[in-house]
Amino acid sequence: ATSSSESGTFRAITLGNRVVLSLASTAYSALAMSSLDSFDLYSTWNGRDALISDLTRLYGSAGGMIETQVKDTISAVNSLASLRKTKYTAANGAKYPDTTFGNGLKDIARLAKAGVGMEVACIDYDGWDLHQNSGSPYQSKGAFSSMAADLARSIAAFRTDLGSRWDSVTVLTMSEFGRRVARNGDGGTDHGHGNAVFIMGGSIHGGHIYGTMPTLARGNLDSGDVPITTDYRQALSEVVSKRLKNDKLAEVFPG
Repeated sequence: ATSSSESGTFRAITLGNRVVLSLASTAYSALAMSSLDSFDLYSTWNGRDALISDLTRLYGSAGGMIETQVKDTISAVNSLASLRKTKYTAANGAKYPDTTFGNGLKDIARLAKAGVGMEVACIDYDGWDLHQNSGSPYQSKGAFSSMAADLARSIAAFRTDLGSRWDSVTVLTMSEFGRRVARNGDGGTDHGHGNAVFIMGGSIHGGHIYGTMPTLARGNLDSGDVPITTDYRQALSEVVSKRLKNDKLAEVFPG
């Protein structure tokens, strides 16, 4: 909402069942889709065209938010019709894991290549709240190891699939909380404090740990947790200003 663009249906997209709060805006209708192939309107009793016709007659001149939402929704699903009908083959031999996260990143790659005006895409990866039986990082079948491998393979496939487009893409991972250092009695770890942020892209000065890597000595912990050494907004601010070319950081991150 603070950037200079005044329109664009596909500027901000969430791969999931609802728009993430960071992309919600009163200025634009941000989209959420569970998958690109299922992003359509359809009625089992009278078909797609009849449903769209009925919605248009009911709400097309209703005024206010409901008219805007109906028109934006119909416009969005129609705009992606040809993309949905085209079978997608990842480029450069990229192989995405057949998982929710892997298929979600594949859809983001499809939208990036389609040139629909996408600026930001968010995708959630749930299930990391490993209070029980998380397994050792070195157990290939452990819960943590399986998810970490899926995360890594999916992002690697995404990078390979994008090819030269990788130079104009920034990928940032973030969690709302970390895990405690000490293991609990159920073979897992409880809610913690500090955690890691990964930043990747063709223009990133990578291969470094930015900030300080705190030791896990008891005296260095914050009430038993990994301490926070860098505010996550510092990393996001650079992405907003340098990748999205938006200098209104005081509005994006008040205070």
